[in-house]
Amino acid sequence: MLLPKKCSNVNLLNEETQNSTAMAQEIRGRAKEVGETSRKSFESASTLAKQFEERLAESIENAKVVSSIEEMANVISGNCRADQPLILKCIN
Repeated sequence: MLLPKKCSNVNLLNEETQNSTAMAQEIRGRAKEVGETSRKSFESASTLAKQFEERLAESIENAKVVSSIEEMANVISGNCRADQPLILKCIN
C-alpha cells in the first residue's frame, strides 16, 4: 500500500512543478511585454520632448525676428529714436 501512495505523491509533486513552470513562463512573458511597452513609451516621450524643444527654440528665434522688425518699423515711422537706450527708444 505504500507504493501507490508514493507514486501519488510523486505525481502530485510533478503536476505542481509543471504548474509552477507554466506560471513562471507566463509571468516572464508578461514581464517582457511590460518591458517592451515601457521602452516604446520612453522612446516616444523622448521624441516628443525633442520635438517640443526644437519648436520652442524656433519660436524663440521667430519672436526675436518679430521684435527686430517691430523695432525697425518704429524707427522708420519715427516713433523711436535709434540713438536712445532700448527702454527709452519708443515714445508713444
